[in-house]
Order: sequence, then structure tokens, then C-alpha cells
Amino acid sequence: MNAVARLGPYLYAAAHAHNAVWELASAPRARRIAARDAAALCARFPFLADYQRLASAARAALLPAYADYTANVSPAPITIALELAIFLRVVCEQLQPRAILDLGSGFSSYAFRASPVASAVYSVDDSRAWLEETRAFLAAHRLEAGHLLTWDELGAVGASGSPPPPFDLVLHDIATLDVRLARLDDVISSCRPAGGLIVIDDMHVPWYRRAVLRALDRRRVRYFSLRAFTRKRLRHSYLALP
Repeated sequence: MNAVARLGPYLYAAAHAHNAVWELASAPRARRIAARDAAALCARFPFLADYQRLASAARAALLPAYADYTANVSPAPITIALELAIFLRVVCEQLQPRAILDLGSGFSSYAFRASPVASAVYSVDDSRAWLEETRAFLAAHRLEAGHLLTWDELGAVGASGSPPPPFDLVLHDIATLDVRLARLDDVISSCRPAGGLIVIDDMHVPWYRRAVLRALDRRRVRYFSLRAFTRKRLRHSYLALP
């Protein structure tokens, strides 16, 4: 990893430090929402009541590869948080999704494929070069690297007459926040209704969180803060249930 690749994310974070200020100011309310939503999710998904034990085992399984990835492929500020990767692995182990849409290839592509649960994983990115980085990392860890696609290629698969199945689990973490917001309706439509799950990362960014929640409200999609399960410093995710 060259010096530009290492420094870039930190410079980006510095330029967006105002988001952290707003988030710190709203932290008490965010904690209250997170506690309420964690209780609701534990009632809906009983395995979450035992999350600390399940997460401990997942952390041990993922940590060596995560250290390798953040040292040699992509630095921690732009890699999904280890806490989110752990949550995704626990969900895969407990709910055993048949088809997963991994929007934003990277360490998540490893986490899904390294899960002991066999699933069809489609990893999608806007960058062909980044997909090749993901392919190389998966190969280095002896994991299959099928279904590595650009966003346009994913659409072409659907247009060819043999679309991928409705996805049981979606991680929405592709490209920039503006791009993610623009594609949110398509992402919701790709998820299996009445049972599918969409994990939306970077919901600590105030303007993005507000815009996403408005879009989910418009689609009448239920959502819950995952701050209690995925928080790394200020960064955390939300769960949407179409």
C-alpha cells in the first residue's frame, strides 16, 4: 500500500471533521435510540441476546485477516469496521442467508465468504480495479471469488434473463454516500420482501442518516439503529427490514 493510499483516508476524515462534531452533540439521543432499538431487535432475533458470546468467537475468526487487510490492502478508515464485519458474520451464522448482496467489495467480501455458512455472495463495486484487489485478497486466503461484478454488470445479469435471486442479506456500503443514497431504492427492491435484511453503513454521518431515514419512511421500510452492535468510535450502521 503506497503512501497516498495510506494518507488519503485520514485527510478525508480531517476535511469532514464537522460531521464528528455534530455526531458528538447528538450522542445522548443516539444512545437512547440505540438502546431502544437493540431491545426491539433482541425480541425479533433472539440470538442477539447472546451477542457478546457469539461476537467473541466471530472476532477471533476474523481478526487475523482483518489485520492483514488493513495493513496491506486498505487502511482502517475506509475499510468496514471490524465490529460491523463481526456483526455480519454472526448474522450469517444464525440466519443462514441463501443469497447475499455485498455492495462495496473489500473486507466484507472476505467476511461473507469466510463464514461457515454456505451462501451465494455477489460482491459489487463501481471500480473494476478495486474488484481485482478483492479478487487477489480472496485468492490469497483460498476463498472462492465468483460473482465479483461492477454495478452495471449486476444490472446486465438481471437483463439477460437469468437475474440473481432476491437477496436475503444486503450490505449497502458502495462508493460515496451520494451514490448510495441515489441507489437506495434499487437496493431495497433487490432485497427479499418479508424476511430480507439490509445493513446500511456510515449512518453516523448526520446528513446521510437523515436522508436515508426519510427515504426508508417514504418506502414504509422499518429500520433500527445497530449502534449497540456495530459502533467503532462514532461510526455505526442501521438495519432496514423491507
